[in-house]
Amino acid sequence: MFAGLAAGFIVWAAASAHFSNESGALGWVLPIVYSYLALSIVALLALVVLADLRLKSIDEAPPVPHGLPAAHSSH
Repeated sequence: MFAGLAAGFIVWAAASAHFSNESGALGWVLPIVYSYLALSIVALLALVVLADLRLKSIDEAPPVPHGLPAAHSSH
């Protein structure tokens, strides 16, 4: 997340400098939009790179509870 925030801040600063002479709403909206997109993409890529993604083995079965239920169903 910190990598995404850093990228978002860098993109916001660069876009703000670029659009500083723009009159109207686009001068302040576009830097925010671009920084949000940068944050989303960089945070996603950092998560993909740092995550431990492995397929689960088919041999591993979920544990089976061996106790009786505390109460019986009402029907």
